[in-house]
Amino acid sequence: QMPIAANLPNNPNGNGVNQILNLEGINFPVSIKDIKRVEAMNENISINIFSTKDENSTQIEPIRISKFHNREHVIDMLYISKEENFHYCLITKLANLINMGSKKKIDRSTLICRNCLYVTQYKEALDNHINICFKNKPQRLVIPKDNILKFKNHYMKSPLPFYLVADF
Repeated sequence: QMPIAANLPNNPNGNGVNQILNLEGINFPVSIKDIKRVEAMNENISINIFSTKDENSTQIEPIRISKFHNREHVIDMLYISKEENFHYCLITKLANLINMGSKKKIDRSTLICRNCLYVTQYKEALDNHINICFKNKPQRLVIPKDNILKFKNHYMKSPLPFYLVADF
């Protein structure tokens, strides 16, 4: 069974995932490249895939983000792979996952851009950000821990065309 049904409404008839989603012609386990086909056949879902850089890393980064971010059901999944084997895990609270190891507090009003994992509290700020961000490929922005910006390559500076000193 495909785990994406976990985020879809419960089916009162007790039918399986194949009754909720159209998965005709999809081979299991579903590869990342086939997720685009699943989205095309099911117009009310969008599927985003996140992963870590390696086994020991806790930093999450987007590897496949749906271009349909305004659909009724947005499903976030964690892709775990080891050698030839892979598995998807449903992410129920993306904000908590990307905040792992951070001292910042995340609450229910936290909004996230899934394309770059930008976090904000304001819907208008997120909407403005998404208009620009989705023109780029999925990425995770990492800000250096020390907030000191230094210019090291002084030999690359351009000479000034003139130098003015005013003494009043």
